Amino acid sequence: MSNNTIDYTLKLRPERASDKKQRRVYSSPVFREKVDSKDIASELVSSTTLTETDIIAVLTGLSERLASHLRSGELVTLEGIGSFGVRLKSEQGTDRKGRLTTKDTRVSGILFRPSEEFLTKVRDVHFRLTAGPRIKMPDDEEILQKLNEHFATKDFITCPVLADKLSVSKRRSYQIAARLVEQGILSRRGRGSTTHYVLGEKGSSAHTH
Repeated sequence: MSNNTIDYTLKLRPERASDKKQRRVYSSPVFREKVDSKDIASELVSSTTLTETDIIAVLTGLSERLASHLRSGELVTLEGIGSFGVRLKSEQGTDRKGRLTTKDTRVSGILFRPSEEFLTKVRDVHFRLTAGPRIKMPDDEEILQKLNEHFATKDFITCPVLADKLSVSKRRSYQIAARLVEQGILSRRGRGSTTHYVLGEKGSSAHTH
């Protein structure tokens, strides 16, 4: 298989009321692994006279300078890569005369516009359809072990924390929590954003053993 190969899988777009015949399918990349600054630096050592430490220092400095220019409201262009700018978000409203107003303006993200040169390099690639990543779901024993470790020092748990401990999506963590409540291992408290879980009757007896 060529190194210039992107694996992808097919997914259904969320169903909408306007979908009369069929939901559209879209392609979604399947990333093999993450590459960080240290990996990039190691690769560049062989093609430059700089050391790995030097390259990481340059990348760190670039990050600082880029952030500084973006905070100054400037558009930053890196030759051969593209341009960077800030994306803003604010709450909208109207004044007494019906004119649009905004408040609580903030930076919501970074806009990146790749250069044609950079896009051409990335587009020189092959594609391979796959079944998508296989995610190993935690079994009951692993779930109970993680819960015992958590409740050894904490009085309650939330779904985001449960998702992090079990390495599952937040949606999946809600499903697991609901099942644990049905089993009496957890007991739900609060509503909406304040929802959290404490040990239920069965969970408490198992935790003490």
